Amino acid sequence: MDIYEITGCRPDVGLDQVMRGLGCAVGSPAYEDMAAEYEEIRKQIPAMVYPVGILGFSRLPDHLATNRYGTGVPVAMGVLSVGRAMEEESGRQFRQGNYVKGMLWDAVANVALFSLEKDLTAALRECCRSRRVGVERRLEAPHDISMDVQREAWSFLELEKRYGIHITQGNMLDPVKTSCQVFVLTDREDVFRAGHDCKACGNLTCQYRKEPGEAKTARQES
Repeated sequence: MDIYEITGCRPDVGLDQVMRGLGCAVGSPAYEDMAAEYEEIRKQIPAMVYPVGILGFSRLPDHLATNRYGTGVPVAMGVLSVGRAMEEESGRQFRQGNYVKGMLWDAVANVALFSLEKDLTAALRECCRSRRVGVERRLEAPHDISMDVQREAWSFLELEKRYGIHITQGNMLDPVKTSCQVFVLTDREDVFRAGHDCKACGNLTCQYRKEPGEAKTARQES
């Protein structure tokens, strides 16, 4: 089997992560007001999240080959989504002039999507173990690979048929709160570099950016 639907995906959304995503630090003038607004919507969050996780094993087609990774390189493609309910609620709040709640719902959706990576990573590790392979590198579009990879993943993983996930002419997945990663596989079973590499990311203002560090192997990770 080359495609695995990841069951039991559980988003983890807490006040600290949401405030960090908003760049709202404890002690800042807006913190208490934002935290109070978050408390008002907190109980609605579980009903607004429709988590999706799927993983597929394939090879790079010719049109996605890079200077480093050529045609036929074995890869795994993973897609995560939290649906469109929070995105729509954020838009509704903005249209009504409730800008704080609009920002909050957008931040909540981002945190929920980011938190699902733990489920994808766990599934990827298990699949790699059964296939006796490792992960050499994680590729993210458009920095490491063409945006066309999102259409490749959308087609290969049957995202529209399975989950109603669409794709635009510009290769953007819809719902917006959907992510796609490509993992280059290696015969070295002890290597598992599946995490996002902040050092290689061009988004220097990201609130979740970590200090640069070397990617860890499976033996180094706790």
